[in-house]
Amino acid sequence: ATTEIYTLSLHDALPICCVGQGSRFIFTACFGIPSPDIGSVIQQEGPIDVVHYQSLKILIADDVPTNKLILQKVLEKTGVHTIDMAENGQEAVDKCAQGDFDLIFMDIQMPLLDGHEATRAIRNQEVCNGGRVFICAMTANAMKDDEAECLKAGMDAYVSKPIRNQEVFSVINRVAGMLNHGPQSHHTEEMQQLHPEPTADNIFKANIDQLPVFNKQELLERLDGEDLYLRKLIAMFIASITNKLSDLRDAVEMGDCTAIHMQSHAIGGAAANIGAARMRAILLEIESAAKAGSLKDLTYYLILLEKAFVDFKIESDE
Repeated sequence: ATTEIYTLSLHDALPICCVGQGSRFIFTACFGIPSPDIGSVIQQEGPIDVVHYQSLKILIADDVPTNKLILQKVLEKTGVHTIDMAENGQEAVDKCAQGDFDLIFMDIQMPLLDGHEATRAIRNQEVCNGGRVFICAMTANAMKDDEAECLKAGMDAYVSKPIRNQEVFSVINRVAGMLNHGPQSHHTEEMQQLHPEPTADNIFKANIDQLPVFNKQELLERLDGEDLYLRKLIAMFIASITNKLSDLRDAVEMGDCTAIHMQSHAIGGAAANIGAARMRAILLEIESAAKAGSLKDLTYYLILLEKAFVDFKIESDE
């Protein structure tokens, strides 16, 4: 028997083979079915109150330790959740196969599998195993093509680094609201960007020296004023970035645009989260150049970046 299939503005159809169950084909289609008013808390203006729902099972997938600790600290303000960590995309896929998570915060640039690849693998698992976990992407910048890639991979929302309290509160409220309304599909044709960030094409063409080396007060606010925790994060950031800058320097010397893009994106996300605005601005320039395949001025940007890192270490120690 045959079935006539009409064009419904589909994404790429993906064949999935499950042992003993035959083959299935999955795709995304948009239908005009009204959904409960779950996302309104994200779209409203002004501060968002945290509603302490039941405990959620949350997975944080990020290869930068400071990013994970900052997000964990913010999550602790929203209730007593069960939080697990993954160091890379493959580990996130493995943990998701073993555990029933309500929410995954997924970094985009990670070793072994990146965030897009890990999300696709998780969605494939769900075809055979059932269920659908809410996946929120974390990205160091929020370009339109990044949004399209996240949507195509099967992600549900994304936040820009630095991760702010209100963004996390929005995600928790949205996921908890969905759980309270019962199981339903929450993948839509438009990603929910929870905090629009300025891009390299507008603000970061400004004078680098006018940007703050370290926004300590903003980071302290996210950490509820816990200075000891802040000191711990700064020490971890400096140790981690010292090694990553060495890798970035090697990539620039070899002219490896792929490695330059990956390293600058990872360092940029960590710099954004820790409040190193000047470093982040320079890294966005490096990332943009590497993505375009341009090696021009990268050595100059690298010199600026290393100076900004030295300035950060001095200012953060005051």
